[in-house]
Amino acid sequence: MDYLVLACRALIGLVLLFAAVSKLPGAGFGPFTGTLRRAPLTARFARPLAAAVVGAEALIPVLLAVPATVPFGFAAAAVLLSGFAVFVATAPAGSSCRCFGRSDTPVGLRHLVRNAGLAAVAAAGAASGATGTGHPAGAAVALAAGAAAALLVVHSDEIIGLFAGPVDRGAS
Repeated sequence: MDYLVLACRALIGLVLLFAAVSKLPGAGFGPFTGTLRRAPLTARFARPLAAAVVGAEALIPVLLAVPATVPFGFAAAAVLLSGFAVFVATAPAGSSCRCFGRSDTPVGLRHLVRNAGLAAVAAAGAASGATGTGHPAGAAVALAAGAAAALLVVHSDEIIGLFAGPVDRGAS
């Protein structure tokens, strides 16, 4: 169980760390804030909400890295990722996915499934209560597996695009 939880810590922590870095001012903060301004649920508080989201995305990996705060990190990630799923479900048609920076990919079912799946992983991690790491070799394999899964999640739009072809931007 410890190895699975460690892989989940790496998965969630790296995905959120990449998301935070991709939205830092100068990288993608402006486009991310613009996306929040266009959504009815977030338009009024777009800038402070954007700052809070980036702050949470940066803090959660730290919580997941420290054994004593792992349950809090998983719980915070579950709440944040559930919020992302709600945002995707209620976003106006044609809204861009700014999950990992400046992407112009319109939000859709795949983003909802991704965020809900990550929220479920985080909730399971929080419920497990495990924070140990086990044997160093097993921990290294678990961390590598979590990192590989994080890369797949972060680049899921590009991977799907390879198989699905170009996105029709004229459809709504």
